[in-house]
Amino acid sequence: NWMVKFRFDNNVIRFFYSYEKGVSHIDLNAIKQCRSASSIKLYIIMNCWGAKGFTICKTAHFQQLMHGRADYYKTWSELDRKCLVTACKDLKRLYRNRIIDQYITYKPFFLEEGEKVKHHLPEHITFTLHDRRTSCETAEGGEVSSELRGQRSKLKLRLQCNYDVSEKKAEQLSGYLRLDMIGDLEDFFQRKDYYIANCRRSNKKMNTGGYMTTAMVGFFKDHGVEGL
Repeated sequence: NWMVKFRFDNNVIRFFYSYEKGVSHIDLNAIKQCRSASSIKLYIIMNCWGAKGFTICKTAHFQQLMHGRADYYKTWSELDRKCLVTACKDLKRLYRNRIIDQYITYKPFFLEEGEKVKHHLPEHITFTLHDRRTSCETAEGGEVSSELRGQRSKLKLRLQCNYDVSEKKAEQLSGYLRLDMIGDLEDFFQRKDYYIANCRRSNKKMNTGGYMTTAMVGFFKDHGVEGL
């Protein structure tokens, strides 16, 4: 049997404590087949994330983990092109070859819609975890999985209680939710909450329920839902 010891500084240790899930299994065969230092680091980090489904990581913290400095890359285009694109492609290759059972996709989060992403760093990066063993959204017999039912119920209540969307419309909209949308959905709500708060501060009249209904339809269309 092989044993490998990893040594990290205090900033990195805080990250692992934040996402503590007891035990993480690191496959040395997978590490051996990674093609870059970035994909090795991302593989280790991915296996230490305890949050199921998605993880939101501040950009500065992610750079600290990957490169030892919070300001290693100055722009999103640099960070994306020189680190994330190649590392994630490598992990997807290992997933397709059945060497690992998980891979991640990601999106940068900019609070202001339309912000020039090439010349700024995002506030955070939303990572969606895709797991071969839990990717099915329906249980045996074609029933919706309990996890997805729970997420849809949370979305329905959120739309009703926070945004005055009618129960019927909230029920309809929540039925379009898939598990791989949840990380993007959190970013969507942060952006909309920011916009609604600005409207209220400037005394701009708005029908919150109608606005959020239209926005949710757009969100689902952007994620490939048809028939809306």
